[in-house]
Amino acid sequence: MTAYTTDYGTTIKHGRHERLDLGGWMRMDELTPSDERQPFIEGLHAAGRRDDSRGFSITRGYDSTCSWCYLGAGHTTEAHEKAVSS
Repeated sequence: MTAYTTDYGTTIKHGRHERLDLGGWMRMDELTPSDERQPFIEGLHAAGRRDDSRGFSITRGYDSTCSWCYLGAGHTTEAHEKAVSS
């Protein structure tokens, strides 16, 4: 399981991948805020079962050709690159 800390001090642990009914993948990450609040789970749309890339943030660059950005849905960097290239 990959883990890293964001610039804001939140620790993110990449979690399990779950197959969606419509054929896509979600990765369930555990986020632990730096202010000692309870950890919580965030689902991100992933490019596939082995997608272990960081979450993509629209603050890094909104791209209207990415369906995930357009919908405002949480997604990984790999899912973003896949959506833009297709």
